[in-house]
Amino acid sequence: MSYQQKLAEKLTILNERGSGVLIRMNYIKKMCSDPKQRPSLLTDKVMEPAVKYINKKFPNIDFRGNNQHLTCIQRQKSEVMATASTYYDSFLDVMEFRDHVYELLNTIDASQCFFNI
Repeated sequence: MSYQQKLAEKLTILNERGSGVLIRMNYIKKMCSDPKQRPSLLTDKVMEPAVKYINKKFPNIDFRGNNQHLTCIQRQKSEVMATASTYYDSFLDVMEFRDHVYELLNTIDASQCFFNI
């Protein structure tokens, strides 16, 4: 019976965390869809090839290689880091949240827990 309480507590925590992640993603969506509020990093024509490359390869991007798409980012590294760090952290939180949800669902499945909803 105690494992069911722990599962319920974990579900509650993940539910609250999921709400926070969704709020942040909604904010990012609103910021990026409005041309006036969109970060200049995403609208700069010089950065366009790099943004397309990152969109295609995210999250497995190799910055160490000699990639012609990323040269403009490497030149403006500090500006890019300052502008994109909050967005990047938010997307990493989404991926971490997904992993925690999968882990909990596997635990629930393995314990053959039944929910009377």
